[in-house]
Amino acid sequence: MNGSRAQANPDATAALEYWADAFPVGNHTWTHANLNDLTAEAFGDEIARDEPLLKKVSRGDWHWFRYPYLQEGDDPAKRLAVRRYLASHGYRIASVTMTFDDWKYNDAYVRCAARGDQAAIAKLEEDWLDAVRYNAEASRTLAKAAYGSDIPYVLLTHFGSFDARMFPRTLALYREMGFHFVSLEEAQNHPAYAGDDDPAAVPGPAEGLPAERVPEIDLAGLCV
Repeated sequence: MNGSRAQANPDATAALEYWADAFPVGNHTWTHANLNDLTAEAFGDEIARDEPLLKKVSRGDWHWFRYPYLQEGDDPAKRLAVRRYLASHGYRIASVTMTFDDWKYNDAYVRCAARGDQAAIAKLEEDWLDAVRYNAEASRTLAKAAYGSDIPYVLLTHFGSFDARMFPRTLALYREMGFHFVSLEEAQNHPAYAGDDDPAAVPGPAEGLPAERVPEIDLAGLCV
């Protein structure tokens, strides 16, 4: 979670508490800061500033960290300094080995829903499901090349109005493709993630992601 967003919207804190009743909540920095734009020290301050709200809403261990924008540092020294900071403060890094640009669809969906353009929404739905399948297959191909078999993937998704609309069909598609769901901790106990919490480890194949599929429709121009 990004605490600044909850602070700006009191309802968001209440929503976080409901979420924390069912699922773990982790640190994503206070403002969703990009490490490439900050010093390691300033990034550490972003992490620390998120912690009071995490302690307030969490029901268990909140010491999971996901890098905003999946950026782990634009030079080796910065990357190493932040990893050492996280390790010294008891964090595990939440990796990502499967994702797609789900967040890109939300603005177009809101515009099309406001206009009642069901044909355009149907195009969004079709393209979304194509993206889910394409990127899942690409992640599997990468893992099999690196490790010789599937691994427990860590899936990154976002909150949004179109995410909510598509979530049941998205889960159904993943299950149709042979996936089932486990906790983040269970997934990352696999050897593919062994180096993720080692401050000195060189990034391994599990930290790489295949190039994401470019949406085949003009999301910015739809329903404008």
